[in-house]
Order: sequence, then C-alpha cells, then structure tokens
Amino acid sequence: MMIKTSLNFLTALLLGSMTLGTIGTLEASAKDSAPAPTMKKQAEPSIWEQLKLDATQKKQLAAVRTKRTNAISKVLNKDQKAKFDQLRGKQKLSAIISQLNLDAKQKAAVSAANKEAQDGILKILNPTQKTQLNAYLSKNKQTAE
Repeated sequence: MMIKTSLNFLTALLLGSMTLGTIGTLEASAKDSAPAPTMKKQAEPSIWEQLKLDATQKKQLAAVRTKRTNAISKVLNKDQKAKFDQLRGKQKLSAIISQLNLDAKQKAAVSAANKEAQDGILKILNPTQKTQLNAYLSKNKQTAE
C-alpha cells in the first residue's frame, strides 16, 4: 500500500509540483532574482532542492523530463499540441494535461510516459536520496490522494 501511495505521489509530484523547465533553470532563476520583501513565511525548499542533486543527476533528470514531454507531445492532436505548447512553463503539467480533453488512448500514453519518468527518476537517485524522497512522500501523502 505504501509503495502504491508513494508511486501515486511521485506521479503527482512529477505532474504537479514541477513545470516542464529543467532543474537548472529553476535554480538559476531562484539565484538570479532577489527575494521580494515580505512578511510571509519562506516556503520550504522543493523536494528536488532538498535532495541536493549533483550536476550529473540534474542533467539526467532534465533528460528524463524531456523524454516524457516528447512522448506526451507525440500523442496530442494539432489543437492539443498548440495548447500544450502555449501553457508549458506557465502552469503545472497536471493542470495542462487536464485541460487537453484527452481520449482513452492518449490518457494511457501519458500515463505510460509518467510511469517511465518515475522509473527513470528512481534510477537517478542514490540510496540516501531515495530514503529522503520516501520520507517526503510519507510526510505529504495526503497530497497524493
């Protein structure tokens, strides 16, 4: 049950918490912009920041995500692809996918692409990072349901 919940959350994490840009882009934009003055509590670092991925892992993660994006793009019709391209980087992937009115075959292909991405990400992480990810998933499991 925990493994299924963890995989479901990893899917949600892949689809929901990250846009289609690379981790390097996210880090660069975070470093380049000065923090806005605010009284709000600082958000906790993303799971990807917490895992402290090295440069090789970041490149591998970007490749996994690019492969997933390409697989998704291939199953979209012309109108869906235009909307997908228009919204990329502006919304979370899960929100974009939900707006595309996918048919059953397309949904299956997107699901397969996400499963392959999950497997790829797990291969990238070292044992310590996998433990951290599992702890994060356990702590935030309510988000996956």
